[in-house]
Amino acid sequence: MLGQLAPRCFLAMICLLVTVAQRDASHAEHVHRTLPLFPEHNKREERSHPGATVVRTTKVPSQPVAVAVDARAGRVVVLAQGAGHASVSFLDARTGKLIRTTALGASVEVGAPPGVSQGASEPLAIDPKVGRVFVLDHGALTAPQEAGTAPIDGKIHLLDVVTGRVLKVVPVGPNPLTLIADTGSGHLFVPTTQAVRMLSAADGTLLRMIPAVPSAHQDRPIVDARRGRIIIRGAARPDGPAEVIVIDAATGRVAHMVPLALSSTCDASIVYDEAANRFVAATGEARVSMSAQILDGNTGRVVHEVTLQSGGPVAGGCPIALAADASTRRALIYLPPPYTGGSSFVAVLDTRDGRVLQTVATGYGESTAVALAIDHRRGRALIADTFATGPLVSVNRLTVLDLHSGRPRPVASPMLGQGPPAIAVDEQTGRAFVVNGADGTVSVLDVSRD
Repeated sequence: MLGQLAPRCFLAMICLLVTVAQRDASHAEHVHRTLPLFPEHNKREERSHPGATVVRTTKVPSQPVAVAVDARAGRVVVLAQGAGHASVSFLDARTGKLIRTTALGASVEVGAPPGVSQGASEPLAIDPKVGRVFVLDHGALTAPQEAGTAPIDGKIHLLDVVTGRVLKVVPVGPNPLTLIADTGSGHLFVPTTQAVRMLSAADGTLLRMIPAVPSAHQDRPIVDARRGRIIIRGAARPDGPAEVIVIDAATGRVAHMVPLALSSTCDASIVYDEAANRFVAATGEARVSMSAQILDGNTGRVVHEVTLQSGGPVAGGCPIALAADASTRRALIYLPPPYTGGSSFVAVLDTRDGRVLQTVATGYGESTAVALAIDHRRGRALIADTFATGPLVSVNRLTVLDLHSGRPRPVASPMLGQGPPAIAVDEQTGRAFVVNGADGTVSVLDVSRD
């Protein structure tokens, strides 16, 4: 009897061992896909993720603060700020290799102006039709201003995107806030706290002053390419609600103004869904609640309102509307971490009905920096944020969100360099470029794969 049972027991033990091995392998595969991967632990896994692969890390001078892509010329333009000087580096858009660097000279300040957050100011713009790169030197930090002295004028540096040569430096008056390059009209718009200047993108000639525009807000400017319009968020006024200023990009005339009658202690930030002609405003009561309102693009009437977070503990700051994608009808809103500490989030909304489809955890702590770009061709949002990997240690991370699905999900989170990030995407080559401010590097990623 024992002689008959022995082979059976031996076979049973082998089956059991195979089953356990398969289970462990399955568990290991699951862990590999879901746990964050730290650079010091495993270089191979860090560089190969579904949806994103790090293909190169390129060193650039000083600390990069902005990045933009000219797909037509095959160039990536990186703006960097040093101590009292700035430079522009040109990379090959396909390989990420550094081609040349152009110094802009001493006493050039390209970071965000005083009182304006780095993410809200756009100091770098490109017009691929005329092959021009525009760099905003706001000038406000070049010297202390004493009482009774005239404010320091800002400047625009015009560069050739292929040769990298500085073609012209154009004065734009005091307090320039950001740049808006409209390829369709061939015009460059420079909002200030008093007016908006419309320049020729080809040579920087001043074409029109728009003095009636209220003081520009910190929001990123919006180009409505479908209707040939520039949209600028006006600052709140003591005698009435803030307004959205809609400017005809061809003529520079103010087409109309849309009132933003939003009651909140947070100064609302907006993005625009040009397919539906709707604004999405991120609002809230500091430390009490955060919400989003969807407004009609012509009248400003609130169409939908949704609560993003309420009850305690809630954010110590205010939500920020980051971007909207007209093809997928999605809007993305940054939710800062609670004042008691914790992670920040990016909420993904459906602009048709205001539903929150997903909230994605970004960095940890109040120092979190978030940058975002939309790959319209593939219907993806690329979120670069600063993520804590240990005590006093943090790295930049890229999360790729598929916006087509009913519930967008992260499909990649490779770890990158250190410091405040900025991001741009070349939709033709499927390359994403994340600048790492503290490292002085640019991470080049392939995001073309599913």
